[in-house]
Amino acid sequence: MKKEVYLYFNEGNDGDATGDAVCYPVRRFLGITAASTTACDISFEAQTGNAADDVVQLANYGTTVSSTPLKTVCEAMANIMNADKGGMQVVIDDDTNTRHEMLTRMIGPITSCTITLDT
Repeated sequence: MKKEVYLYFNEGNDGDATGDAVCYPVRRFLGITAASTTACDISFEAQTGNAADDVVQLANYGTTVSSTPLKTVCEAMANIMNADKGGMQVVIDDDTNTRHEMLTRMIGPITSCTITLDT
């Protein structure tokens, strides 16, 4: 039986207030959309159960790594979400300046993470 994978995101505000950091089980993942040429929105079912989605935006990633950065982000996130080991995968933690190695290797540096809860 495969263990469930959880995705952790922290936008760099010490993780001590609502929306500073979130951890989602992969089963709540809804999709990834382009927000601009250098940013994407990763959507999850709201943890509160409300109709609006929770969104984690990753921004300012290197477009020189790929001519199709959104596709590359999608590929990197698919690899992270399908981790065989299960458990928690730190996608981005701005408090410790940690990026998942799959993101760094496939799309380059990410300089911004913004968490928007189902407001």
